[in-house]
Amino acid sequence: MSSSSPSTHGDSGRGKDGRFQSGNKFGKGNPLAGRAAKIRAVLLEKLTPDHAAKIADSLIDKAKKGNLASKEM
Repeated sequence: MSSSSPSTHGDSGRGKDGRFQSGNKFGKGNPLAGRAAKIRAVLLEKLTPDHAAKIADSLIDKAKKGNLASKEM
């Protein structure tokens, strides 16, 4: 399918240039992305390689002992 072919998924709310048109409910992006980015930044600032290794070891040990919540990632 060429890039100029029409969508086969109905009206996508996009203009000819592929960008979302004004009023498209999906054009605003993820409303939680900013919050998630702030949380990630705090975690990356606080988490040392030693902390990460200890957390990983703990999760692996729990999974090996049958903790299903630790296994299903």
